[in-house]
Amino acid sequence: MIHDHEARLPDVHDTVLQGAAIEEWIHGVRDCAQLREMVVRGGPLADAPQAVAEHDQKQRLEEALSHLRKGASVQLRYVFDGVEWWDTLMPLGDGKVRLVRIDRATLDRR
Repeated sequence: MIHDHEARLPDVHDTVLQGAAIEEWIHGVRDCAQLREMVVRGGPLADAPQAVAEHDQKQRLEEALSHLRKGASVQLRYVFDGVEWWDTLMPLGDGKVRLVRIDRATLDRR
């Protein structure tokens, strides 16, 4: 039996994006992945996952950029190359955004 304090932590990747790299990252998700859900951290929709239909993906990613510009954090849940990723983008100010990426499958390893 594994206790909570013994559970393996998920694989996490952390980086800072700046300037044009932020939009390039969003465009990469749009062009190469299947966005499934978006979670806005802050504001009236905070923490409520919003399902994303394939035909709405481009619009929802533009909304994500808009939320980031207004200072809200955004989590994008998408599938790329058969793997589900949860990327949280947090504005840092001065045109920088912190990106924390989690391979969703590693959350289930216990």
